Amino acid sequence: FPDRDCCALVRPMNDELQLANLDSVPHDQLRPEFVQGVAQLVKFIGGKAQPKRFGTGLMTGPVLAGLVEAYVQAINNGAVPTIATAWQGVAESESRRAGDAAEAMYR
Repeated sequence: FPDRDCCALVRPMNDELQLANLDSVPHDQLRPEFVQGVAQLVKFIGGKAQPKRFGTGLMTGPVLAGLVEAYVQAINNGAVPTIATAWQGVAESESRRAGDAAEAMYR
């Protein structure tokens, strides 16, 4: 990673019991400093993030999800994931999906 940044956030809340169950705490009970810090972090990331690419093409959400699925499947099967194989599978899947959509529109 040629560029790295660090962002310090305050604790979302002071109550240890609520902190342990943070996902069930209503948003309005979080510390305002935490909410503001997260909003600034999201804005910062959104400003620096670039679309994912493979070669010259942009990756859509379904394509990226397909690559992740292929990598996880390879790892779970004890194999070493390869970019070319995963990309070929995703490209074939996307081509089938586009063909099916075109056929449905034609009918």
